[in-house]
Amino acid sequence: MKKLVFTALAVVAFSATSFAETREVKVDKILFTDCENWAMDQMALYDPGDQLPPEEAHDNYRSLVEECDRNT
Repeated sequence: MKKLVFTALAVVAFSATSFAETREVKVDKILFTDCENWAMDQMALYDPGDQLPPEEAHDNYRSLVEECDRNT
């Protein structure tokens, strides 16, 4: 009898989740500017094996983006 009651409660508990409202999740696309794309290409040429430390790579990338922004 205990098993029957437990099973009935479990069925009721888990059936509620099947009636939950489901929604489509939209993923925003990240769009890069021309300068950011150019800077990424330059970094790929400058450091093709991604050997730079992350801080240095980020600083170089940001300086390339800023240089491009100044020249456009």
